[in-house]
Amino acid sequence: MISILRYFLFICKKDKIFLSLALLILGCFSTSLFFGWTMIDEIKQAQAVYFAGSVRFVLIFCFVVFICFFISKFFLNKELEFLCSLPQNRTTFLLSLFTCFTVIALICTGFVGALFIYFHFTSPIFSLHGLLIWLATLFAELLIVSIFAIFLSLSYQNPAVSIIVSVLFYLVARSIGFITSALYTSASASSTILFLPQNKILAGVSSFSAKFLGVFFPRLDLLANSSWIIYGNFDPKTLATILLQIIVYTALIFALSLFDFKKKEF
Repeated sequence: MISILRYFLFICKKDKIFLSLALLILGCFSTSLFFGWTMIDEIKQAQAVYFAGSVRFVLIFCFVVFICFFISKFFLNKELEFLCSLPQNRTTFLLSLFTCFTVIALICTGFVGALFIYFHFTSPIFSLHGLLIWLATLFAELLIVSIFAIFLSLSYQNPAVSIIVSVLFYLVARSIGFITSALYTSASASSTILFLPQNKILAGVSSFSAKFLGVFFPRLDLLANSSWIIYGNFDPKTLATILLQIIVYTALIFALSLFDFKKKEF
């Protein structure tokens, strides 16, 4: 497994994935400083929030694109067939692949944390505990998106399909909490939801579909909240529940990936 992992990391270095991610993170940092300086008050706090929000989305989308094209190259160059013909089994291959992007996610998270040291020494209001929790949840979010992108990339050789579905998965997981909370709040208040159809049947079907989908999507909207960095106002119980949910989802998607990958014939 170590040899395959080193091979994957070497390919990532050869494709300049590490350099690209570092430049994108620095780009987010510089842009956040620029937008923060346009504020009249609380400049440092605005810069920290801009950086936290922008780097989160940039890393998520870059991981999806890198993973999908990374695995697509294995199919095109017939490297996947060669690696699967080695004495190591397919479980080892999948574990090495997931570990590779786990290492990359850990490096990116550490680099982002290192850049936040600037705000720690320059901002009068800064929660170090909130930053550590934010970094941990960002790392967990990168893991679940990575394993989902790996699952799709091994199932579909077309990287475009994998990228689109992975991005849709992330967007729905980010917004499903707002949709379901709006549905339950509206139902308890006996009011009409603006984004539902006026027809009662269609509104009922839409409401049921949203609640049903909410069961199968993780609550990514509760992770990596930018306000934690400034105020440290996170709820440990809710956070522990969501992280447990992320672990369950990651294990489930990994099991599905392994089951599908073992059945695949080359």
